[in-house]
Amino acid sequence: MLGQYSYVNKYYDDKFSRIHGSIVGQPYHITMHPDDTNICQEVSAKCFANPDEVFPATIRKHDGKGGYIITQWEYSAIMDEANNPAGVFCLGYDITQMVIQQSELYEAKTTIEKNKKILEEIAWNQSH
Repeated sequence: MLGQYSYVNKYYDDKFSRIHGSIVGQPYHITMHPDDTNICQEVSAKCFANPDEVFPATIRKHDGKGGYIITQWEYSAIMDEANNPAGVFCLGYDITQMVIQQSELYEAKTTIEKNKKILEEIAWNQSH
């Protein structure tokens, strides 16, 4: 409840230990883009308001090279025996490649639609 990592899996620990050392006990925000900390706070509040639900969040994380990767997270409230908030469980994965491919697909579809309109206009002009 202090906004610190209490557990990280080996993959996540390996990824960020090169930058920060062990992140267990460190503030959650050290691994992410500063503008995304509000997303974590908003989603965590939703978790505690609805502890039986899971909430998604897209967060940019440091890539260790001065840039960011895009990650997708599922947040869930951890409640204690008295049903009081005890923390947030987060499960995340890297979606950077998917986001890049979605952007490329969008650009390709836009180009195809533009070219389709041009070809339809040429066909109409040549047939009349």
